[in-house]
Amino acid sequence: MTWHAVHPDERPGLRYFGLEVGSAEELASAGKELERAGLTVSKATDAELSARGIHGMLSVADPAGNRVELFHGVTKDRAIQSPRGVSRFVTGALGMGHLVLMVPDLEKAKDFYCRLLGFALSDYVMFGPGMGVWFLHCNARHHTIALVHVGPVSALHHMLIEVGELDDVGAALDRHCVRWLGQSPVSWVFARSEGVAYNAPLLLTTRGRKSGSQRTVVLPYFSAGKGRIAIVGSRGGMPTDPHWALNLRADPSATIFLRRRSIMVEAKVATGDERARLWDSITARSPVYLTYQKRATGHREIPVFVLSARDGSSLRI
Repeated sequence: MTWHAVHPDERPGLRYFGLEVGSAEELASAGKELERAGLTVSKATDAELSARGIHGMLSVADPAGNRVELFHGVTKDRAIQSPRGVSRFVTGALGMGHLVLMVPDLEKAKDFYCRLLGFALSDYVMFGPGMGVWFLHCNARHHTIALVHVGPVSALHHMLIEVGELDDVGAALDRHCVRWLGQSPVSWVFARSEGVAYNAPLLLTTRGRKSGSQRTVVLPYFSAGKGRIAIVGSRGGMPTDPHWALNLRADPSATIFLRRRSIMVEAKVATGDERARLWDSITARSPVYLTYQKRATGHREIPVFVLSARDGSSLRI
């Protein structure tokens, strides 16, 4: 797999983005053409090349002030394993995705990307006199760059990364809603369709027992009493525990995101009378877990994990 580096910045907006050329010769030629157009072209430092996993790079500012990096010679590496469980990212010849840029001067921006960098127009949508979005392509993807003009605004509107399955999109939406709204659209739809109670969700992050990487899932939670909460490793009644449950068995230290707060927790598997009490309480509210246990009978007892805040604070519902 080819490296596609994403780096954070302390400021909002776009830090930079990269466009790949075919060779060192093409990179040098592009640099000379940009200089002939009166633009300042900067050569990458060794640290910048190392951080991006590339062999050569030049950078230039577009008319809106965005840093555009032209590069060649990308590092080949193993396929990425998303810590969020994304099936795959669609890149390759299509590139990493697309960017939509808000630009204050549309004609200058189109001249830069089309005349100097060689992009072509896919189509456009007009919002009003002189306002709209222009979609530009440089490969088979409909657009790699889109330019939006609505006034004297320079900003990143959005970035798209294509994933392999529709379920990946739904799961990403679900994680976002749980993190910022405290609600799970997926769980809500499931509850309505199955005629069962909707249970409030949290984000659970565990450390992969094999990879050592962080893994995050959306889970419903229940009161376990004494300022603790419980989560259930049902996996719909499949014969084996979900991966997050196996991770917790190997390392009970985890993090939850609950009510817009990140909380470090310690997990333990409920046993004996405590499990019986929790199981009765959970299945009284959500009888679907009884169906899951029936499916799993002969393979496993569905585990109930009790989570306690590591700082001793209450996780009350």
